[in-house]
Amino acid sequence: MKRLLPCLALILLTACVSADPTLVARAVEATLSAVPTATPIVVVVTAAGGLPITTVTADVSAQQTLSAATLTLAASLTAPVPMPTGTPAPPASPSTGAVTAPLPIPTGTPTPGFVGPPNFVGNNLFADDFTQPQLWPASEDSTQRIVVAGGQLSITLKAADRFTLVYNIKRRAKDYYVSVTGTASACRFRDRYGLLFRLQGPSDYYQLEVDCDARYRLAKIISGTLTALQDWTPNPAIVKGSHAQNVLGLRVQGDTLEAFVNGVSLGQLKDATFTEGGFGLYAGSGLSESYTAAFDDLQVWELKP
Repeated sequence: MKRLLPCLALILLTACVSADPTLVARAVEATLSAVPTATPIVVVVTAAGGLPITTVTADVSAQQTLSAATLTLAASLTAPVPMPTGTPAPPASPSTGAVTAPLPIPTGTPTPGFVGPPNFVGNNLFADDFTQPQLWPASEDSTQRIVVAGGQLSITLKAADRFTLVYNIKRRAKDYYVSVTGTASACRFRDRYGLLFRLQGPSDYYQLEVDCDARYRLAKIISGTLTALQDWTPNPAIVKGSHAQNVLGLRVQGDTLEAFVNGVSLGQLKDATFTEGGFGLYAGSGLSESYTAAFDDLQVWELKP
């Protein structure tokens, strides 16, 4: 059934591309609901702290099919309907006389400009430009590599469906605003990177991450088990695709957690599991068998009263 699923989804979407959107959505939902429950893939990697961390990932082929079906459906519903012969052209703009036309889709991947500290921060508590390798434990094995060089900290995953993290537990804070610039290498579905905060150790912390499809997730990890506080959500503030750069930020004050990307607030939520802690960096691979996330300019500010 798993091998037939992509073909079945493709046939279904091709047949329904010009049909009523509601019927198409129902047909896709019915097809995807027929996917048998996949056997989880248990992945064990060693974090910088030296302790094994276990994570369970869903079957990738089912996620690929769902992603492909969603993209195909979205394209079919947003594609312009061709005008029949004899239909007059769109009206001219009253100010310029030019014919209104769709804006061209930009090529290439934009990168954000300088994102400075927001107006609610006070003094800088500490900053790290990653020119002092001794502050971050380097490591390498058959599945991952962590290195500080050239003013950046980079995490490389050497296999698909892996993740690793590195942290500094000595520099701690309670209420603050923290930001770091992250850059993805050539990336594919579910490749991601993130910032860890209020970290207690390699298995207990909060995590803000973005992926290559311009989605973010805010989660807490307790004894190695992840609970999503805000599950994967797309946001236009996130720059997507390979070699995209994003500035991740967090304002944490008491039990209030507010996530930022490129200076844009993604919303607030409340959780009081961890009230203070250290900081860390994280990368995870999805489909890519070689994926690197690089980090720069980690800064922590105190909040204004």
